[in-house]
Amino acid sequence: MDITEIDKSLSTNLLSCFYTLKTFLPAIIKGLGYTSVTANLMTVPVYFWGLITFGFTAYMSDRTANRGFWIGGPLLCLIIGYAILISVDSLAVRYFACFITVMERDVVHSQHAVFAARVL
Repeated sequence: MDITEIDKSLSTNLLSCFYTLKTFLPAIIKGLGYTSVTANLMTVPVYFWGLITFGFTAYMSDRTANRGFWIGGPLLCLIIGYAILISVDSLAVRYFACFITVMERDVVHSQHAVFAARVL
């Protein structure tokens, strides 16, 4: 494998979680028992939390110049969030899991781009 194939593979694998959450978050929240309009409105705080998380991790990864930690941490949050969504029946806990899961949404992909630009 040459370097472009490795980069394409990393991009595809890392972006699949991003598009899954972006596409299905309203459906996940609607599955908690809300109407379509309410479910879409309930995604706003979740995405706002993702924005705050993105800003924090972008600042800290730039400040510490350590991209790996700031990529691995949000990926761990993604695993924990999906595990909670799959295994718990409580609606409040599942909504909280959406907040945990969205912490990965933009962070990993932006960190991956910066990491690839610096390394490659």
